[in-house]
Amino acid sequence: MHKKLTVLQVLPTLDSGGVEIGTLSIAQALVGAGHQAIIVSAGGQMVKPLETIGGLHITLPLKSKNPLIILNNIRKVRKIITTYNVDLVHARSRAPAWSAFFACKKEKCPFITTVHGAYKNVGALKNYYNSVMMRSDRIIAVSEFIDHYIKENYQHFNWLNFKNIEVIHRGVDSKVFDPETISPARTQTLATQWKLPQNTPLILLPARLSPSKGHTILLKALAELPYKNFLCLLIG
Repeated sequence: MHKKLTVLQVLPTLDSGGVEIGTLSIAQALVGAGHQAIIVSAGGQMVKPLETIGGLHITLPLKSKNPLIILNNIRKVRKIITTYNVDLVHARSRAPAWSAFFACKKEKCPFITTVHGAYKNVGALKNYYNSVMMRSDRIIAVSEFIDHYIKENYQHFNWLNFKNIEVIHRGVDSKVFDPETISPARTQTLATQWKLPQNTPLILLPARLSPSKGHTILLKALAELPYKNFLCLLIG
């Protein structure tokens, strides 16, 4: 019989977004395997789903970048680690990672991070702030691009061990995103609501409106196409 683990994940909020969905998915997998899943954040709309699957949410102002609040969070995260006998802490964002990093150091608890995107390194101070995501026992990069970004931008930190980086691609729940489960009636209702023309190719980009998501690149590429009978839909 396997040992029951208690895994603590920290992130700014538990609202909508890719990081949040990934955090909830890991919590669900942990609970499904008989382990305890704890998420600490400032709260959000995904707290209820977490509790429904059997996870525990603890509210702390982890999205704050205020040094005094981060210091206070260190003390509170340490208490959570000892109270719940946490075996592993997993940070997914920089501000929460600073609190978790020092808390884990004090409590000698394993600490891992997931780097979800390329941070802007505008100056030495910002670069140092970002570096907390590379101070963990193991670093998860969500793609080869992020793996390359880490090695290229943080090689001047001589304490960084590139052997600690593991590329783990983001997964998709095939049960949730199974086309066979979507009825023609639902598709037609959505097409009517969005006033989509029939028999017209649809190009869809679902992402928040951010430079890193490639909206500008897509529009420039579409402008180069000789074939113009299509509809491009940006959902953000």
